[in-house]
Amino acid sequence: MRIGELVASITATDSDSGSNAEITYSISATNNHGTFSISPNTGSIFLVKKLDYETQSLYKLNVTAKDNGRPSKSSSIPVLIHVRDFNDNPPVFTPGDIFKSIPENLPLSTSVMTITAHDTDADINGELEYSIVQQTPRGAHFSIDPSSGVIYTNKNIDREFSNLFELTIKATDQAVPSEFRRFALKNVTIWVTDQNDNIPMFISQNALVAESNIVIGSILTTVIAFDPDEGANGEVEYELVRGDSDTFIMDRYSGDIRLASQLVPSKLIYSLTVSATDHGTDRKTSRTELTILLQGTDGPVFSQPKYITNLKEGQPPGTNVISLDASSPRGTGTKVEFFIVSVRSGGKAAGRLFTIGRHTGMIQTAAELDREQGSDLYLLDVYAIESDASQPRTQHAEVSFCFFVGVSD
Repeated sequence: MRIGELVASITATDSDSGSNAEITYSISATNNHGTFSISPNTGSIFLVKKLDYETQSLYKLNVTAKDNGRPSKSSSIPVLIHVRDFNDNPPVFTPGDIFKSIPENLPLSTSVMTITAHDTDADINGELEYSIVQQTPRGAHFSIDPSSGVIYTNKNIDREFSNLFELTIKATDQAVPSEFRRFALKNVTIWVTDQNDNIPMFISQNALVAESNIVIGSILTTVIAFDPDEGANGEVEYELVRGDSDTFIMDRYSGDIRLASQLVPSKLIYSLTVSATDHGTDRKTSRTELTILLQGTDGPVFSQPKYITNLKEGQPPGTNVISLDASSPRGTGTKVEFFIVSVRSGGKAAGRLFTIGRHTGMIQTAAELDREQGSDLYLLDVYAIESDASQPRTQHAEVSFCFFVGVSD
């Protein structure tokens, strides 16, 4: 109510006549610091000071009606004034930033935390409903119970996707009509801690070519495995678990494979098995086969020394890209095998993005390729060997993959 508005009217009657029936009204007690006034002639009660429901919702007045007779007579009546709530207060969150740490891979619908706001208004004016109005990164990874303010996991929480989520929580009162509703916003930061949920992934190629006269102690290749976990969970060590350990030695920390004794010139290939193990409490291991080809001459002849083909981005792993063909000068009965020894993009090693059928020469994608996230050109170095020769016979060809021009995601 506005100051000066009529609150109530009190009427008394007196059966006398003349001045004996003339009545004067007054608030005789408990006027709460002059919040109200009363017209002495009419008994109308008016608001003098601003009302605040949250400070006081009930006023108890004592109104006296007194005649003007001699002697004067009076009577009093209690007047109760109830203050109705007006939605004049917005919701309020506890001051300060809100941070919460959770482990990744929580089950869906796991309770993360409860966020609450307070509204001093009454009834629906103080009844709050919660919502998440923004999440970064996008993806609706969290949801909130509109009544309780409990925040739940709504999708898989993967630290390797994002280790930090920022939510904007909105608390809105339920005043009617809705355009009178008031709200407050609160930022919540959720940190995601790492779990050892990834195995090391080999990204170096699983074949290489070596000269038979390479010097003992030389590094033949460096095996590289990547583990996206954090800290010790992502630290990797290597081991040569199968193969000629008298000829090759491996540095467990760098992944370097060195020559320990001279290669046998007449041997076609060396086959090794290498493991990569992380340092997490629950250690995870992966293995890869590594083929070392000895460089030779007079090997299979490719149908062309260079292959160029277009590649459409976004294709699933296992998509056929191109088939290579090579034949031995010694006749069609000679067995030919194929190996990818290098994949380059922008002058750098690009990892195991392609595979080749060892006996078929069919090159396939090993991952979904995205031109915007990687490169629009890949260069592969492919070797063909005669697998049943008495001495190394090899030949190589270069394969270029270009993305279609104008392909959209």
